[in-house]
Amino acid sequence: MRSLRASIAVLIFLALSAGLVLAGEPTTEKSSAAGPQEVAVFSVPKLAKGSVLKDLAKALADKPGVVLAQMDPEKKTFNVTFDKQQTNPEEILKSVNSVSKNAKLVGVAAADGKSGPGCGGCPSAKKCAGAKK
Repeated sequence: MRSLRASIAVLIFLALSAGLVLAGEPTTEKSSAAGPQEVAVFSVPKLAKGSVLKDLAKALADKPGVVLAQMDPEKKTFNVTFDKQQTNPEEILKSVNSVSKNAKLVGVAAADGKSGPGCGGCPSAKKCAGAKK
């Protein structure tokens, strides 16, 4: 399991170094979790800096329940999809803060795009509020 996490961290770094990360494309993805998933959206200063992304990848590689991490360069946010039975946004924020002390949790949304209990602060709330559920 540890070698899988190390491999994922290396792949993330290579993808980010090569400039292959586009809005909405994953930077890391682990095997799909069995539990319900949510997306935590973080504001991370200096997110576009390669070393920050590399350090975020390392910090999240060993985090249980983290399924997907991706940078949204358009919104300048870092989005982490997680299994809410294994972790929560506050625990993920601790890992993110170990890399960037000024990072903040912006919001939480259901991973399927539907409104979830934490959607109030989600930056996509306006977009999905009008969608049929």
